[in-house]
Amino acid sequence: MKNLLIILICIGMLSMIACQNQTNNNHSEIPSSSQESSVLPESVSSMPQTDSGLSESSLSNSEKQEIGDKEISIPIKIIDSTAVPKVYDFGNPKKLLGTEKEIKMYSEWINSLDYENITDIYASTAYMMSGKTGTMSIEDTKTVMDTIKLVTEHLKPMTEEKAKNPYTGGGWTVIVNTNDTKVQFRFNGGWFIVTMDGQEYYWIFDVDKTPAQDLCKKISVLLDEEVRKIEGDTTPIIYKDSKISRLYAVDTNNCIMVEITEKPQIQTLVTEFNTVMDENKNLSGFGYLIFADNDKKEYIYLSEDDVNLNGSCEETLKSGKLHPSWLIHFNPKRVVDANGVKDKDKLDKLANFLKEEVTVSKEASVSKGSVNPNLSMGEFRLNMEFDSGVKYQILGTDNFDGTGTLSLYTSDLDTSVSYKLDNGVAQKITAFLKDFS
Repeated sequence: MKNLLIILICIGMLSMIACQNQTNNNHSEIPSSSQESSVLPESVSSMPQTDSGLSESSLSNSEKQEIGDKEISIPIKIIDSTAVPKVYDFGNPKKLLGTEKEIKMYSEWINSLDYENITDIYASTAYMMSGKTGTMSIEDTKTVMDTIKLVTEHLKPMTEEKAKNPYTGGGWTVIVNTNDTKVQFRFNGGWFIVTMDGQEYYWIFDVDKTPAQDLCKKISVLLDEEVRKIEGDTTPIIYKDSKISRLYAVDTNNCIMVEITEKPQIQTLVTEFNTVMDENKNLSGFGYLIFADNDKKEYIYLSEDDVNLNGSCEETLKSGKLHPSWLIHFNPKRVVDANGVKDKDKLDKLANFLKEEVTVSKEASVSKGSVNPNLSMGEFRLNMEFDSGVKYQILGTDNFDGTGTLSLYTSDLDTSVSYKLDNGVAQKITAFLKDFS
């Protein structure tokens, strides 16, 4: 009997130990994408954790919000990779096309990033000169970091097809050091790339033609402005004795334009414009539109012989937001009427909205005469008149699912161009015109 009692006690103790080990194992394991799919690397499971030691998935929404609201106290240091190569060194991780799974994992991490846990932030742009350094204000630094967080809400999975055509010709890099890790964010025009120190893979997300692309470009503007301060570059760019205010790459066949905002790129292009013949033959279908001071405007049409300018124009059109050419072309000062509205302030707001917010896909259809599209769903109409007597007729559809179409007719050419609107633009137009009166 005594021996039986001892045996029962031993069995009970072993059971308790086994249960305790199982409990500890359950708490120590953080689910990783490698456990769910063999495509994803095991290293993803080592995503940085919060100061409490808990995985991000264990944080409540209120705790995430509290972390995200903390103020930043470390300014961005503007410095290129040649000056501090160790800062930009992340080894040689492999490329991984981001899926919804990676977007979710990255979102959880970035949204829990504690600004007070940041030790250093570095940034550089594609066009900055080597050896130059500077420091952003805390206010602008917070804007950059907050905007990077906002980008996360609009990331799209990267497809194999899109990954075959990398973007070139601009962008920025921001590196954040924390007490736990080092992370690099990169934007190249259409991709958002995240690299974490010590990881086997870096993630590529698609931001082409999304609000994320616009947010990334806002970061570009801030960083480029800081770089110009550092380099002392405040002089205007001159073309034919006039100061350039804006420059657009033009696809003349599809009647679309993309604004070029990088000053070094503009300077390079303007230098090459001097080599373009005034009377080009064998036109390539590409060109540039220059806006200069005193309301000057000039088109530069390229021939097939203008190889460098053609290549640059084509790359810009691939990576930027596409605008209907005639909406960029018109002078807001010359609009005298729009749907019966003649108030100058309202007309200026309308012109600014059309030039900034109306974006389209590359495919366009050009035809003679006016076009009456199928307006079976929601529709919008806008009739504009200029002091020259030229009239624009804008007709479009809002399908109430984010999609829509737009047809623009101009009386001076008796020609219409029909476009497919970018996602969400039709809704913006409908809302704007509803309040426009």
